[in-house]
Amino acid sequence: MRRNLQDELKTIEEAYLAGRQLADAGSLEAAILCFDQVLVRLPRRRRDRVYRIERGSKSAPLPGDIQWLPAIFRDALLAKAFCLNELGRFRAASKVLERAVELDPDNPRIYVELGFIHGSQDHMDEARAAFSRAALLEPQNADHLRALVHILLLTEQFDEARDLSLDALTIDPSALGSWHHLAYAEYRLEHLDEAVRALEHAVELAPTDLESIMRLAGTLRDCERIREAIVCLETFLRAVPGEEEALTLMTELLQQDSAAPELIPHAHRLLLANPRDTVALDLLAWGGFQQARFNIALGALRRLVVLEPTQSYHWFKLGMVYQALGNLEQAMASYLRALGLSENSDIHKATMEAVSLLDQVQLEQVFRRAAGDPEFRYRLRVAPDRTLRAIGFLLSPVGLEMLHTMEMNDDTTQMMRQPTPTTN
Repeated sequence: MRRNLQDELKTIEEAYLAGRQLADAGSLEAAILCFDQVLVRLPRRRRDRVYRIERGSKSAPLPGDIQWLPAIFRDALLAKAFCLNELGRFRAASKVLERAVELDPDNPRIYVELGFIHGSQDHMDEARAAFSRAALLEPQNADHLRALVHILLLTEQFDEARDLSLDALTIDPSALGSWHHLAYAEYRLEHLDEAVRALEHAVELAPTDLESIMRLAGTLRDCERIREAIVCLETFLRAVPGEEEALTLMTELLQQDSAAPELIPHAHRLLLANPRDTVALDLLAWGGFQQARFNIALGALRRLVVLEPTQSYHWFKLGMVYQALGNLEQAMASYLRALGLSENSDIHKATMEAVSLLDQVQLEQVFRRAAGDPEFRYRLRVAPDRTLRAIGFLLSPVGLEMLHTMEMNDDTTQMMRQPTPTTN
């Protein structure tokens, strides 16, 4: 080599380091120019000579047609390829790495970069081959196996992905990525219990890792283990209360398990962030109703009918709560409001049934009182609406019609045997 070799090496090292600094700062085009200042000194391909990157300062002598080159040439090729890949210039990056492979064919780093670039272009066979080569050259590096497993999962080769994930975990049992890969492979192979176990390992390793928690909760849901999924998310949300993705999934799970004790605290958690959150208010109302905490349900539903006054199901639920509290007048008023807002829907049908039952309950009580109270019977004939409201009752139009058609006398048994008109 020439006598000024040391000076030349210093020059290209400075250019390489400048390029690295520019690349780290995000100035990729400027970084490429610096790396090209190194690579312009890279010997051209020759038919009569093979170039290889030296391995340490005391590389073994090579035959006369092979010559060692400083490692900085390979490093510059890798750095340039990285920049080109980041810029989306995948073909150019591939060509740069092909040159790197020629110079250093047993370097796993090059194959890993080549695998990423092929993957970026959806060239999955080439990506798999590159990552497989890297794993063969450095079998104890779990990163190479994880990269290969990622390609296998994308190409739906789930059996092999599972086996290689287990190999990677043998090397590095603390790697969350490998546990996630294993869980996904098992899930796609329809081994749901095995997928859950893998994700439970991940959560044990990182109890506040959102991805692990979400994967576990989602898989438990798919296994129809809703209760376990809720407990899993509740534990996480106590530690990280504002995580939006976890809050959303928790809401979905609680809508599936309407008896969950977490309904009320979760609703309060959501309402702290947004007091007008109608989904949270609906959860709060349902939780209060299910747990017989009717005043909580009543407060939530009163807010809901103000926020969304045209939603019939809010009025229907409000009627249910009033009825549970014994306020039959307000219950009927709410049911009638729901009927006025819904037509030919499940809510309409359910409300009609509720109105019919509530009419029957009130009429039975009216008949009992009227049987032994002539003055009450008289007021009932003269001003039925006012008389009923005075005792906290409200009949539907159909209920009033039933009242008017029934004979009012002391024979309660006879009144109770009168046929009940049906509603359409």
